[in-house]
Amino acid sequence: MDLIQEVANIIGFRFEFHLAEDKEYGKWDEKKKKWTGLVGDLLERKAQLAVCDLTITHQRREVVDFSMPFMTLGISILYKKEEKKDINMFAFLDPFSVSVWIYTATLYLIISVVLYFISRMTPGDWE
Repeated sequence: MDLIQEVANIIGFRFEFHLAEDKEYGKWDEKKKKWTGLVGDLLERKAQLAVCDLTITHQRREVVDFSMPFMTLGISILYKKEEKKDINMFAFLDPFSVSVWIYTATLYLIISVVLYFISRMTPGDWE
């Protein structure tokens, strides 16, 4: 609002401020085959000028003219930063559940005992 007021003072024109009826910036409505919001008001000649923080998209740029942006902040994505976890000394065990580690250890012991007894039965291995 401050920007358009300052431009009006410098150039010397009057303006009336109106909100878009549907309170949208402007998007293409596939069902109605027309633009909504501020872009729709400009195309239907309900407004001569729209002042807002409207993102310049390819689709909007095809139907209305944009002025050069006076401030560019870019589009950002905000996300919650994960808290740093304490390093666990047994983190190498995390890929498998406790039951898998128990089964693995049990099978290791059973196979070791079986191999021990098999090797005791064949006397040629001990010479």
